[in-house]
Amino acid sequence: MDLDTPVTGDAGRRPDRLGAALAAGFIVLLLATELVLTLPDVADSASSVANFYAAHRSFIVILQALGFVAAGLFGAYAWRLRSVDRVVAAAGLLAAVCALVPGLITAVIAVVADPVNPSAAARWNSFEPRGDDVLFVGILLSPRRSQFDLGEEFPGSAFLRRSLHCRA
Repeated sequence: MDLDTPVTGDAGRRPDRLGAALAAGFIVLLLATELVLTLPDVADSASSVANFYAAHRSFIVILQALGFVAAGLFGAYAWRLRSVDRVVAAAGLLAAVCALVPGLITAVIAVVADPVNPSAAARWNSFEPRGDDVLFVGILLSPRRSQFDLGEEFPGSAFLRRSLHCRA
């Protein structure tokens, strides 16, 4: 099969190699940056957080920069979807922007970490769960439109609907 021929049964659409490359690059960078280093937990002491970030400062900043590139690749992939569905593209762009928040928080911790005065690192470390929440919301919003277009329900919506019906 010639790769430049239209995909059968798909109204003459052609494979989007650039979109596939953007998506693949995003996945590779995401996995590479997330599996390399385990960051301190929000419950860790201020001194252990500051010591860890100060000891690994440049490596953490490099990993966060790669994470920003991954978010950019995801955003570029979402932008390419605008010709198929503008709402899905916008949701993907929103998810890409939300993906920047935890990385920004982590980068700030790396920059402000000072073992002599660990309070700033501890304060920013307390924001990490909120950054993850922002990312989670962005991820939840991104696939919903395409899922509904396919006639599927939001996971748990049948349970929620039945629960509300029982209380009524």
